[in-house]
Amino acid sequence: MKKVLIAVVFLLLLGGGAGGYLYLNRAQEPEPEPPPPLPEFVKFERFVVPIVRQGFIDGFSRVEITLEVADIDIKREVERKTPRLRDAIQTDLHAYLPLRRGAGPGGNTDVAALKRRLRAVIDAQLGEGVVKDLLVEEFIDVPAKDKPRG
Repeated sequence: MKKVLIAVVFLLLLGGGAGGYLYLNRAQEPEPEPPPPLPEFVKFERFVVPIVRQGFIDGFSRVEITLEVADIDIKREVERKTPRLRDAIQTDLHAYLPLRRGAGPGGNTDVAALKRRLRAVIDAQLGEGVVKDLLVEEFIDVPAKDKPRG
């Protein structure tokens, strides 16, 4: 009976030691990193820019853009500055788009150049690195319906 009692105590100690070892080693495993936050997007209302040439409207361009930002806090900050940002973008589009159509209606549609230009305007207003990416969702030139007769 004594041998059985010693064997049971030995097995309990061995089991407790093994359980403690497993518990302590499990606690030392690194915690998995949480996934990075999903990007947030700030969508602007469509910009409509009349193309004025020689005092007449030669058509207009429609541009829709969306900004990609890192998180919700930056999105709120960008939304707070939207009126000033929208004004800067509209001003630049009024200066750039008529020059782009120098070759006539439907001139060179260089979306990459437009993105670079808009990115420079946005970075000047918000600071570099605030906006991760700029998406041009629509860029359409519409010719004037009625051409003036000379």
